[in-house]
Amino acid sequence: MVTWLKKCSYSYVAKGIVCILFCVSAFLMFNSLAGLGSIPKEKSWYESASFMNQLTYKTGFVRDWIVRYKDEAIFSPSSIEEEQIKAYKANNDKIKNDEQAIETIIKDRQAYFKRIEQELIKDNINVEYLGINLTTGEVVTNIARYNSNNQKEVIEELIKRPGFVWANGSTILKTHKTPYGNEGYFYYNYNQNFYTGEPFEGDEDFEIYVAVTEEVKEGDWFYKDKQEFDKRSLIRDKVYGAGIIGVLLALILLVYWIKIIGQREKGGPITIRLFDKIPFEIQFIIYGLGMLIWVAGSARILREIVPHSWLPYTFDPSSLGVEIGIFLLVSIGVFINILFASSLIKHIKNHTMHQYIGVVRVTRWLVKTLVKEKTLPLAAVLIVGAYFFINFMFVFIMLVFGSRIIVLPGMVLMLGFNVAAALALLKIVLDYLKLFRGSKQIAQGNIKTKIELNYALPVMNDMAHIINHIGEGLERAVEDSLKSERLKTELITNVSHDLKTPLTSIISYIDLLKEEPMENTAAKEYIQVLDERSNRLKQLVEDLVDASKAVTGNVKANLAPLELNQLARQAIGEYTDRLEANGLMIVMNRMEEVRILADGRHMYRIIENLLSNVNKYAMPHTRVYIDILQENGYGVFVIKNISKEYLNIDPSELTKRFVRGDKSRSTEGSGLGLAIAESLVKLQNGLFHNSIDGDLFKVEVKIPIC
Repeated sequence: MVTWLKKCSYSYVAKGIVCILFCVSAFLMFNSLAGLGSIPKEKSWYESASFMNQLTYKTGFVRDWIVRYKDEAIFSPSSIEEEQIKAYKANNDKIKNDEQAIETIIKDRQAYFKRIEQELIKDNINVEYLGINLTTGEVVTNIARYNSNNQKEVIEELIKRPGFVWANGSTILKTHKTPYGNEGYFYYNYNQNFYTGEPFEGDEDFEIYVAVTEEVKEGDWFYKDKQEFDKRSLIRDKVYGAGIIGVLLALILLVYWIKIIGQREKGGPITIRLFDKIPFEIQFIIYGLGMLIWVAGSARILREIVPHSWLPYTFDPSSLGVEIGIFLLVSIGVFINILFASSLIKHIKNHTMHQYIGVVRVTRWLVKTLVKEKTLPLAAVLIVGAYFFINFMFVFIMLVFGSRIIVLPGMVLMLGFNVAAALALLKIVLDYLKLFRGSKQIAQGNIKTKIELNYALPVMNDMAHIINHIGEGLERAVEDSLKSERLKTELITNVSHDLKTPLTSIISYIDLLKEEPMENTAAKEYIQVLDERSNRLKQLVEDLVDASKAVTGNVKANLAPLELNQLARQAIGEYTDRLEANGLMIVMNRMEEVRILADGRHMYRIIENLLSNVNKYAMPHTRVYIDILQENGYGVFVIKNISKEYLNIDPSELTKRFVRGDKSRSTEGSGLGLAIAESLVKLQNGLFHNSIDGDLFKVEVKIPIC
């Protein structure tokens, strides 16, 4: 039996039960912490701040009634003083004259008197009051048994109540809660407009008594507040008791958990899992982020879901869902803590903390590497170690031999040594900055940058030498690339020029053959094919020449103000017949008047190339959309069409020379139209962008506005 119990205590079932009990203990402690903020600090409801504030609030209305509103003359214009009129006019811009001010004051007084009646007559259930004008004998009260003969008995009965206030015209004299408030004047009601409780002549000629009935009845604020106070007071013992139980249970479970975690049996090996092999620092960061997210998320959930009336340990049906939700939230936090704490406990028990802490592991690896290589890293470690050792020796000598003869020279030497070390470190930092800035310049394209160091460490000089050679190598590579590109462009240009002469002759002879009479129908067809192919070849050669000129910069741009919308309409008008022949319909959505700074001849060629591209590659019987607008300092020409071929290609590839969306190359295009258009756009300081969305092909040309 004992052996079986020992095995069970290390089983997964036992560990699962412990985790659940951890959640229970955390749930008890969370509810207790929440309950500490909910339970009243006062032993009696009559001593609570909410009760005293509301009772004093009622007292203010009784005081205002007997002091000011018992006399109906307050509602007449003659009772309004000139200072009150000035104050109303100063505080309200809408009041233009004295008559409006008087009218407004009277309306406010009447509204406030209705509020007095509302508070003391209509909505009053549990408060009895008595206001007396000692000079005139006038009385305001709601005590049915009161008469002039039993006034003394009624007052004595009121001030024996568990909750009462006794005051004169401006100051509270006594309450059931002693001492109450601060010495001096107490302002009954801060919200009313005419009388704020400040002292006045004859304020002692009034007496006000207000008390709560011995039996608080249902129907007003006092009843609700007392019920809530009693409800919160009832959980006081549960809050303290459950909190103590939760803490004790957590401590017991923690001791047990430390004993069993990582083992399947007593004295057995510690199981180190994959998560446990993560360095402590990384685990700590993950744990911190996890707890931060959990705390923030829990706070948000509790703030939005938990009602303000919720109280812990009430166990009524309305709070059951809230308690379940809190238990689940607490359980998530508990499991996060268990996960990370368990890994730490395992390594402590297994004596593998040196493998668990990343700093220790890195330090051990560095020491191992330094001992093998015995180069610069070892020297750096030795220098740092020597620095600290020398400083330690200075301090040690000055402490042991604490005479002025030793201390003063020692401090001077120590200061000089540290200044020298600081200067050496500063020189190393400055050399490093030179290396960094030089490398950054080379990375940004300034490959001719050279780094020069004076009186630097050998390793710094070697690094500067290597970086300078990298720049030289990049410069050679760039020069070779430019030379290759230039030779390729020149080859294309020369071949194109060489082809133009024989091609012109071929086209001329074909034209002559077309004029000769022929009865052979096949021969006529052959001549027609030769004519089409030779003209296509001529167009290709011309495109090659134009593309070569644009790329090599041999084309000049004469920039001048130009109406983009008019130029576009002209080009579109000339191309409409060819587009309609392929079943393409031009749709011009936005044709804003845009004035750009461009070369009209190049701009026309750009639009013509784009329309030609649409005519060749757009799906027949579709619409072509063209927009002209102004955007961010550019005049923008946008053309969109549906491709008849599947465009499985990167949009940037289409602007390269000889690249076509028609992979079969069965159409008449040369693959140079977009490349020429892009080069001409850049020549005019513009931007060229094309994109593909499914079968939708879109080109945007942006030229700076004039």
